[in-house]
Amino acid sequence: MLKRTSRLPREGFQSVAGGRRLIAPHFSISYRPGAGQGAVVVSKKAAPKSVDRHLVKRRVMDLIRPHIGHGVSFIVYARKGAAALPFRAIRGELEPLFATLHV
Repeated sequence: MLKRTSRLPREGFQSVAGGRRLIAPHFSISYRPGAGQGAVVVSKKAAPKSVDRHLVKRRVMDLIRPHIGHGVSFIVYARKGAAALPFRAIRGELEPLFATLHV
C-alpha cells in the first residue's frame, strides 16, 4: 500500500481521469500534471476474482512507487488479461509508459 500522501484522493480521480492517456496491451495510464500522486484501478472486468484483482494491484503498486512525487498525478488502469501476466511482463509493459510519462 502507498503512503497516504502518495495516494490520489477520491476528489482527484475525476480530474486525472479526464487527462491524457498512455495505452499498452494490458494497461492504460491517465495522467495530468499535479501533486505527484498515484492510484491503481483493477475492475471486475479485468480480473473477475478478487484474489487476482488484489495480486495485480499489489504488483502494479510495487512498480509505481518510484514514479510517485515527480509532479505528475496518474491512475493506472488494468485491462482484460492483466491478471494472467507474470510480474516481469507487467514491468515490461509499464516501464516504457512511465519513461514517456516523465520525459
